[in-house]
Amino acid sequence: SGTVVAIIDTGVDYNHPDLDQNIWTNPGETGSGKETNKVDDDQNGCVDDVRGCDFYNNDGLGYNNDGDPMDDNRHGTHVAGTIAAEANSEGVVGVNWKAQIMALKFLGASGTGSTSNAIRALDYAVANGSSLSNNSWGGASFSQALLDALKRVDAAAPAGHLFVAAAGNGGSDNVSDNNDTTPHYPSSYDSPNVVAVAATDRNDTLASFSNYGKTSVDLAAPGVSIWSTVLGTSYASLNGTSMATPHVTGAATLIKVKKPTLNDAGIKESLLGQNVDPISSLAGKMVTGGRLNLPKTLGFTVTGSPTGPEVPLKTNVTATFSEDIDQASLTKDTFTLKAPDGSLVGAALSYDAATKTATLDPTDDLQTGTEYTATVTTGVKRADTRESLVSDKVWSFTTTDDVTPPTVESVSPNAAATGVRLDTNVTAAFSEDIEQSTLTTGQGGTFALKGSNGSLVDAALSYDAATKTATLDPSAN
Repeated sequence: SGTVVAIIDTGVDYNHPDLDQNIWTNPGETGSGKETNKVDDDQNGCVDDVRGCDFYNNDGLGYNNDGDPMDDNRHGTHVAGTIAAEANSEGVVGVNWKAQIMALKFLGASGTGSTSNAIRALDYAVANGSSLSNNSWGGASFSQALLDALKRVDAAAPAGHLFVAAAGNGGSDNVSDNNDTTPHYPSSYDSPNVVAVAATDRNDTLASFSNYGKTSVDLAAPGVSIWSTVLGTSYASLNGTSMATPHVTGAATLIKVKKPTLNDAGIKESLLGQNVDPISSLAGKMVTGGRLNLPKTLGFTVTGSPTGPEVPLKTNVTATFSEDIDQASLTKDTFTLKAPDGSLVGAALSYDAATKTATLDPTDDLQTGTEYTATVTTGVKRADTRESLVSDKVWSFTTTDDVTPPTVESVSPNAAATGVRLDTNVTAAFSEDIEQSTLTTGQGGTFALKGSNGSLVDAALSYDAATKTATLDPSAN
């Protein structure tokens, strides 16, 4: 909570029941009737700008800008819902449902506006405490003034200002364009604080309308059939890089909360770097060649095993978390193992906080040649904040009873050894980790030490899983 994100767009319907509790409030224009006194109380150039500012109306008439950024299009409201719709009983939930929405209107009901007003909106955002903005708009015209503004605000704010921008929807023909050769602004501006976003569909392929660029577009995010808030109390499904961009902006607000010491460059690196999911259809079409992965950006991952392709019938299933989790949230409903028909496989569940690993030990017999699916769901919560994980983890493996057993890689002392000390331990190193319960000593044991006459030597048996080594320590010389 507390992160203020500027939505530079057609305004926002701040009365929408899925947004109204997350609208930013300007402290300089609240209290003692300041909200409606038609005075610029905080001297920031906007009158009664309680929730943001309208830079579209009254432009060029010599008046202060109107402080009412109400959306009369729906575009900005749709964007706002993807970023920060509330976690309530209403229709949708935003990527960060506790972020504060600063509504900055520079586009009118028809979706048109001026670059000069976009610059004024950007300056307002920085001056009033927002260090990141969503910019789901653009066109083909280059503006040196806007480029200068981007660099200026990046230098002005202590932590910089992250400017997340839509890569564009293919121009007039609505067919993908290469922004490397046909720039789309503001996403194509050469400023380090710009993040350019393309759109993918539900199949993880580049949307047919989405612009791309190996050097000019950073990453992709979902932008097809995105259901979000629109005017009044309504919701709608829209397509566009405009819809992909707020997914990335929402992720940036969460990074800012989780990693408060990062500046805009650090947040950008968290979004990009090795934290996207590489997608073959995006390779060579953007800087990262990948699609946004929210858990990775937040430094939270789940690693599942086994992954196959074939594993023994007697196999435990583990999920290792990148940070400690709330053990009470780890149940047989949130970490499951299922057969191909969807039926739940009975298993004992345990959690080791030291290794941050949950284990399912099947109590039902697994079947040979069967593909099982393991799932960690969003019901699992972090240990510190109790917030749900932001993504499911699903993986599969196929069982087999034709598995090469482990081999003994080395023994010590070896067969040719002479002059061995009387108090020497005997060790056996295996090719892979073994099931410790199968390692026994004594008469008929699986690891035994005997004299030349066949008599058993009494010895203590131990096993080190890290080195895959079993040791016999004779109790007498």
